[in-house]
Amino acid sequence: MTVNSTNSDEFVTLGTWWLPDNSKNKVSGILKFSENKAMLELNGSFENLHGFQHPSDQILIHGIGGKEEKITLYNCYFTEVNGTASKSNVTYIFSAFFLGVHFQNKDEIKFSRINVKFSKLRTWIQTHGFSSDLEDSKIWVNRYTPPEDIEVKIDDSLLLKIIFQFSSTFDRDNTKKSITEQDISIDIEVKTELTIFDFFKKIHHLRHFISLGLMAPEYITALKGFTEKYVQELNDQKVMIPIEIYFSQGKLPDNSTVNETNMLFPFEFIQDNFEDFLKKWFELIDSIGLVGNLYFGTLYNFQSYGADRFFNIVATLESFHRIFRDDEIWTKEEFDKLKNSIGNAIEKKEDREAILGKIKYANELTLRNRLKQIIQEFDYVLTKEKGYDNSFIDLVVETRNYFAHYDPDSKEKAITDDNLPLFIKKLRVIVETCLLFEIGMNKDTIIKLIQKSMIQKNIR
Repeated sequence: MTVNSTNSDEFVTLGTWWLPDNSKNKVSGILKFSENKAMLELNGSFENLHGFQHPSDQILIHGIGGKEEKITLYNCYFTEVNGTASKSNVTYIFSAFFLGVHFQNKDEIKFSRINVKFSKLRTWIQTHGFSSDLEDSKIWVNRYTPPEDIEVKIDDSLLLKIIFQFSSTFDRDNTKKSITEQDISIDIEVKTELTIFDFFKKIHHLRHFISLGLMAPEYITALKGFTEKYVQELNDQKVMIPIEIYFSQGKLPDNSTVNETNMLFPFEFIQDNFEDFLKKWFELIDSIGLVGNLYFGTLYNFQSYGADRFFNIVATLESFHRIFRDDEIWTKEEFDKLKNSIGNAIEKKEDREAILGKIKYANELTLRNRLKQIIQEFDYVLTKEKGYDNSFIDLVVETRNYFAHYDPDSKEKAITDDNLPLFIKKLRVIVETCLLFEIGMNKDTIIKLIQKSMIQKNIR
């Protein structure tokens, strides 16, 4: 089983369920998983419940599905209890489930390798192994040679590998057609096993990088984990069991219109420097990751309102400047001296603490100054001719103040609803410029890519 690429189909299985420390008490039930639900409906309960007694939440629940597959449910919380005076039926919701093994406790849920597939990975990576030619004027030959896997050693503890695979089918009925299809996935391998949550951090950081290239949302379509704790014999060799991992991503955005012409950069454009860019991206995982979570959240959450998108992108730029370009009005010594003088002038302790709390961030630059510095730094592409001038900065600041504080004085100066989408696009361009620079792209490349982005966003 894999995570459905559209997330529209349910994964449903009837099975038998029990707690890891009490395998004798088995309860029948149905597992339902889709974009809208992740629940286990039991025909009974694991505990003897009386009256208004509630069942206990469970870290793990074991099960055997309808096709005899082993299932482990993780982070299970009861959500409903119903039934009769003699029997209680319990429903649990859960965070994730693992298909293929029974983990005995949460500390066991660690992996040395994760294989991930993304919705638009094949679109982003155009590399393929197909060729065809005509032989002897009569024979048309199609060939497929899998491209070499692409390895990127991020550091001594992390290896990424782009893997090319293929499948072939032949329809002997009606149409008489043969289909060979290439698939692409990415292995993430670590030296020391990590929890699934530590892996998710790396997976989502990789997803952000691909989303930057696509200039569109990217999401996971399949996830498999491997651990040396669970192996099987195959051709007289021990191999790790592929453990399929399911978790809810919520309702997914439509990225079907993404193609090579409307990307910021396809894989082939950066292939020669791919390792350098990706190593830099992961080197900055803690800092650029914070910026990315804010920015890419606006792409993934397609249901958010224009005001929310605007606010998040502005917060992204503030965070970027604070992390990578932070400057202060006074030196630390000067600011500490100023705070001490203010504190010493206030007699009451509670008043002193309140005032000092309010001026805690008084040494930080304003949003206006942060935007001005960023635009000045990249004025070779964020030009006045494209509208990146002081009036643009004024409008962004006034609009942020209005959304943040609902300041009536800012409302009349704020961006109108009709113009908000355009300003969101222009702010996105600034974020893209900053990220391209931080991963090591040179000035000429940034100009080329950002000019392309402006055209795609209809910024003239």
